[in-house]
Amino acid sequence: MLASLYEPTFHLGVTTLCLLKGFMLMGNSGDTLVRPEVKSGNSLFIWLIAITLGLWLGMRPPTYAFGDTGNYAVQYNLALLSRDIAAPTPFSFSGEWAFGLIRDFCIGRGLSASTFFTIIALAYNLFVAWAAKKYCPSSPYLAFLFFISALMFYHFCVNGMRNGLACHVMLLAIALILEERYAAGVILCVLAAGIHKSSMLPLGALLASMVVFKHSRWPFYIWLGSIAASLALGNSFAVFFAGLGFDDRMSDYVQTDQYSSTYGEARFRWDFLIYSAGPVVMWWYVAVKRGLRDGWYNILMSTYFLSNAFWVMIIRVAYSNRFAYLSWFLYPILIAYPLCNMKIWENQDSQAGKILIVYAGFTYFMCTFVW
Repeated sequence: MLASLYEPTFHLGVTTLCLLKGFMLMGNSGDTLVRPEVKSGNSLFIWLIAITLGLWLGMRPPTYAFGDTGNYAVQYNLALLSRDIAAPTPFSFSGEWAFGLIRDFCIGRGLSASTFFTIIALAYNLFVAWAAKKYCPSSPYLAFLFFISALMFYHFCVNGMRNGLACHVMLLAIALILEERYAAGVILCVLAAGIHKSSMLPLGALLASMVVFKHSRWPFYIWLGSIAASLALGNSFAVFFAGLGFDDRMSDYVQTDQYSSTYGEARFRWDFLIYSAGPVVMWWYVAVKRGLRDGWYNILMSTYFLSNAFWVMIIRVAYSNRFAYLSWFLYPILIAYPLCNMKIWENQDSQAGKILIVYAGFTYFMCTFVW
């Protein structure tokens, strides 16, 4: 019973925060969001929300009601029971060593599975709070609300938790690299890859965006081309990438023929593709129609185009939302960044409020009435 209340309570609480902020912005006249001298939102409040969400979601009942939480709990408890008789595992940088290091640290100290999940959930939320301050320093609270009201935010905290944590570490790493704090950014990239090696995909897309593509138009064409190629060639790309060993789980997903959920259906996901087009529509309006330029935004959009293009090519894989998240973790900031940093409309505050309400309302509708 308690487990079944978690998701509706989360979405109701987050949507309420978004509605309050959205209506407040709609009551403003002007563009305080894009004026650096005006601080919108208390930074302390962001950290308090992040810590509260981390503690609450981390202390969830460790059951299969939260998807992979059940598998992680079983594996963790078995390792915890055998820690006194099993030989210590030598440390190695092979595989997804960072996640294993966190797990082994908790097991070695006899911590419960719930404590382990709480550490992961806290990191998941705190990295987002930190990233929101980096990307949108004049309005970090608005950016943070876009993150926590994103369609997959809840699910990748309690279900695909390793993938989710790696992507959020990469989110901050990208911000540090864009700030030219390369040493710190590289360290976080290594950490992200050690949590979930598939996070190297957005890193590769970022490097290509910074070195090869000077404008996001070419990545946009690549993204369009990936849709055409996927429609024409079917599941061939998924079989090819599975053979390369890009992700050990991909081979299982390619061969899966029994599906038990919305995410597990192996077909061309037009619904997911339409959802993925949200930042593309924003980019077209901001960069093409309005002709606005911003170096960070250009690189972020190019990274999104290239990362999402990979997912489009393997879109028929079961549970492809796990691979979609390698681009979707950028989704919230691609909506929030231009609203907070680029002068798009005369009454930008009001427009931002409307977008936040629609954005959060869509998530609430999908997670409450559709899934």
